[in-house]
Amino acid sequence: DFDLAIYIKGDRKAVAVYNAELQITYEGNEVPTTDFDAALNSLVVPASAQVGFPVTVGAMVTNLGPATATGSVDFTGWYGSPRNPSSIQWSANFTDLATNVPTLVETTCDIPPTRSSPMEWEAVLDAPGDTNPGNDEIPRGTYSTVLYQ
Repeated sequence: DFDLAIYIKGDRKAVAVYNAELQITYEGNEVPTTDFDAALNSLVVPASAQVGFPVTVGAMVTNLGPATATGSVDFTGWYGSPRNPSSIQWSANFTDLATNVPTLVETTCDIPPTRSSPMEWEAVLDAPGDTNPGNDEIPRGTYSTVLYQ
């Protein structure tokens, strides 16, 4: 509900309005939209890495549109024994991602000192306003890196 005040030019007496309908017509260019569908396509991780040294990891992100997309990709690296796994996390941001242009979003991270073991990667795309969160995750174990001393 909202209050409505009407002024009728030239009329000096009170006007009572019992029912009103407001119709708005937008004139000009197409109404801009902020809807977009950012999709996490694949990860780019090294096949092997030396523990204690930095590596670059990335994700291929495609904005399926129609508006530009802004957000981040959160990477998690899982390592250690299956009974006692450890994890490390990094994040990489992207802004104003154009429509239908696959883009590499990457970050550099340090592999922690640990015993040699595989590192399994997981990635989650975080983009407020994304209309389809169903294509925003690459599950753990799909990509891996062999860690060595």
